[in-house]
This record gives sequence, C-alpha cells and structure tokens, in this order.
Amino acid sequence: MTAAHAAFARTLPAAHATAPWSVAALAAALFATGFALPRAGGFTVADVLIGVFIVLATLEMAARHERPRPIVLAVLFPILLVLGGSFIGALDVGLTEWIVYDLIRDIGAAAALLAVIQVFDRAPAGWFRFPARALTAIAVIVAIQLVFLAQETLRARATFPNPNVAGHFMATCFMALLVLPVSRRIRIAGLTAAGVGLVATGSFGAMLQVAVGLAVVAVGASGRVRPATRQLLAFAVIATIGVLGVAAASGVQFLPERGESTGYNAAHLDRTTSGRLEVWSAAIDQVIDRPWGIGPGSSRNLQVLREGDASTETHSEPLAFLSERGALGLLGLVALWATLWRLAVPRGVGRAMIVGLVVASLVRETSHYRHLWILLALVVTYERTLAAARTRGNPTVVS
Repeated sequence: MTAAHAAFARTLPAAHATAPWSVAALAAALFATGFALPRAGGFTVADVLIGVFIVLATLEMAARHERPRPIVLAVLFPILLVLGGSFIGALDVGLTEWIVYDLIRDIGAAAALLAVIQVFDRAPAGWFRFPARALTAIAVIVAIQLVFLAQETLRARATFPNPNVAGHFMATCFMALLVLPVSRRIRIAGLTAAGVGLVATGSFGAMLQVAVGLAVVAVGASGRVRPATRQLLAFAVIATIGVLGVAAASGVQFLPERGESTGYNAAHLDRTTSGRLEVWSAAIDQVIDRPWGIGPGSSRNLQVLREGDASTETHSEPLAFLSERGALGLLGLVALWATLWRLAVPRGVGRAMIVGLVVASLVRETSHYRHLWILLALVVTYERTLAAARTRGNPTVVS
C-alpha cells in the first residue's frame, strides 16, 4: 500500500498519518475565499474548491468504510431542523429562483461544516498546519487589498460583495489565528493583518464580534495559561486597540467630513442603528402575518423589507430565521449553536468564537458565509485534538 493510498484510507497510525488530499483541498479553498471574484451565478472559485473538499472528504470516508462520527450526527440534527423550516417557509411562495439559490448556499455551508468536522475531529495536529498557513497568507493579502489597493478611504471591501462581508472575514480570521498552529512570527503577522484589514472595512458588527470574542478568551484564560500565551493575548488586545486609535487619529481619511455617514462617526452609527430598527419592526410585523415563514431570501426579493427606496435584508440572524424559516428554523439555529458550544473545549477559543458570532448575529446575517463554519469547525476540532492529546499524556502542540 502506497503512502498516498494509506493517507486516503487513513490506515496509518494517527501520529504518523500523512494528511489526505481533502486537507490540501480545504487549504486551497480557504486561500481562495479571499478572492470573491470572479463570480458566476453568485458563486466563486472558493465555492468550487469547497465543493471539491466536500467530495474528497466523502470519498475518503467511503474508502475507510467509516461511518459519520458521533459529533457529525450531533451537528446534523439541528441543521435538518433549519432545512425543514426553510422548506416549510418556501411553501408560501414556491421554489422560486432566489429560494433555490439560498437553499444551495445553506446546504453548501452545512456540508462544509460537517465535512470539516468529519475530517479533522481528533485528527493528527499536523493536519491543521496546511489550512492555518493558507489562512494566514490570505489574511495578509486581503489586508493589503483593503488598506492599499481599495479606492475607498474607509468601508473598503476588496473583492468581497460589501465591506461587512470583508469585515466578517477578517474578524473570523483574527479569532481563528489566535489558536490554529502556526509559528509565533506568522501568527503575529496574521493577527496584525486581520486587525488592520478589519479597521479598513469600518464594519461595526465585525468589530463587535472580535471585541466580544477577545473578552471571552481573556476571561477564560486568566490565571491558567502559560506566560507566552498571555503575552500573545495581550498583544492581540493591545494591537486591536492601537489600530483603532490610529484610525481615530487619522482625521479625514477615517472620519469623513461633509456629512458623509460611512466613517467612524456618529452619523454612521446613527444611520446603521435607525435603519435596523425600522427594518426589525417590519420583520416583526411579517412574523405576525406569516408565522411559518416566507422562505429563505424572500424578505429582500419580495421587497417585504425596505431601507429607503431599496429592499434590504433583515440585518438580524435570529429575526431573519424566524421571519423566513419560521419557529422551526429558529429552533434549529439555536440548537446548532448550543450543540457546537457543548462540543467545543471549555474556556477555549472555539467557545469564544461562538459567543462573538452569536452576539454579532443579532445585528447582521452571516449564517450563509462558508468561511464562518469552516473556520469555526477548524478551531473547535483543533482544540478537541489538543484536549485529547493532553488526556493521553501527550501535550505536544504542533506549530
């Protein structure tokens, strides 16, 4: 049996197993996630590579004659609840083009989450190196695009559809790079790039996500981590505050004058807050009118919710699930977060990411972002791998 076939079938001992092809495919997909162009039918090269990863993970599981892991089945149940709510809501308007598109996005995100868990849960720690290095590289590249190559002085978006998506990507990269296995220098470079890029997007929701996540990490880590880890966490907090300070001191570039409402100023915050309150009120009326939901994506495409003269999304994940997927869909979302929390290592970065994502989701919609579920699954499974190694008396950390 060749080494490649042994890796594909995962028949080598865990400590010596060569990473299968699915691991390399996921690393390539993560790297491509930073390039949201070109797009075809709403999908990107990253979506294709994520699909390749899912197919390879499925084939490798079949080659090993392996059943889905218990953790996969635990996560699958709430996902099925969400999909059930989506189909019930879709009965109101039928399987329109936008509902089919949103269902494909949801299924793709769910399949990516399940595949990452299946491949990486309790896998050799070295397997996490490939996606971690790819993530660091693309975080640096996206930060350069946001800061130096974007035409906007603020609310830069690089190749992403809008600044909020770019901000969410950089915020999620920041949290993941706190723990995924890379060298100290690479980690510092990645954290700095993610922090600077986040500031360039001007996304309040993404900043809230990082702030809450870091606060949870700090509370959980106080008094129990090694001095080196405490220093790294302190650097992350100080760097974030410092970058925001530089932004605030940069005058016109970061604080637009002449009545613009896209910078770090009261006008931007007021526009964001007042607009969301009006949309949420309309969404609540929609829930009262059709409590079973109106189907994924229908709030915007049926022009149920409007912001000025344009239709808009709900800008709140729980409210969007309730209005579009009904109570069953919202129950599935809550159950999914609760399941991931239960499976994550106590006081770990995974749980901190979950809290940050949940809090930030109150003011935006992000569940269809494939990178969210991939990075969260990587962090949760990596910390489970480290916890299992410590239980076996092998506390070695791969970097």
